[in-house]
Amino acid sequence: MYDLWKFYKYHFPWISAPLIRIPESQLMSSAEFARPVIDIGCGDGMFALFTYGSKIVDIGIDIDFWSTEQGPCSPYSKRLVQDIHRMDDFEDGSISTVLSNSVLEHVDNIEVAIQEIARITRKGGKLYFTLPTSEIRRYFWSFALFKDKNRAEMAFLEYNQALHHINLMSTENWERLLSRYGFEIQKKVNYITPTELFFHSLCVSLGIKKIPLHKRYNKVFGLMQLIRDANRVVPLVKYALYIPLYVVMKWNRNKQLNFGSYIFVEAVKQ
Repeated sequence: MYDLWKFYKYHFPWISAPLIRIPESQLMSSAEFARPVIDIGCGDGMFALFTYGSKIVDIGIDIDFWSTEQGPCSPYSKRLVQDIHRMDDFEDGSISTVLSNSVLEHVDNIEVAIQEIARITRKGGKLYFTLPTSEIRRYFWSFALFKDKNRAEMAFLEYNQALHHINLMSTENWERLLSRYGFEIQKKVNYITPTELFFHSLCVSLGIKKIPLHKRYNKVFGLMQLIRDANRVVPLVKYALYIPLYVVMKWNRNKQLNFGSYIFVEAVKQ
């Protein structure tokens, strides 16, 4: 299956992350590169390295200095620490292709950010991005498991606060926002099935929550820390936890790019 083990090893102990990253990598790899190319929210560059391989992305941009300076070898020829709301290093209409993978949902003042992306993108230039939509609420694990609506809402709120999801909009609202600043959507693809979202959101929530262990352990850990420590003692833990992830991916293999609560967008600047 599409590089599942590679993504799993990189994100471990966040065992459900490949459910999101693999379809994103498949979709973003379809981007047609007209130079120059920038990647907004590039992080440490590993996603671009997995996705584009030897293809060169001219500039990686991130507001996080540590990510851009300490990241691994990647396909960027240059990395910049830059605020997406004010990309002063770029002239009007100077960029042909803009990439952004699972970033725009985290950005404060998203309208200002889209306006700035529109400013630097040339006429006919492309914007490719992925992100979760408001549909994730419909398939979030707590609404299926908790009868208490307030408890379910609280789990959903904690999840979004922890992941800094502040722009969970519908596809229609994204389309309207892009149109306001001169972008026309040419392609939309939904991904992440209800089963995948349920599994992923539950794993992330367990990682956020603190789990009290036996008194002799004398510490309190989230699930991810517990998995990491268990793997240090018994390395087979990593392989054992790979099995349920593989089952979920295989079960949803034929559906994963046809329906879902996340969206991939290809838009062109008019």
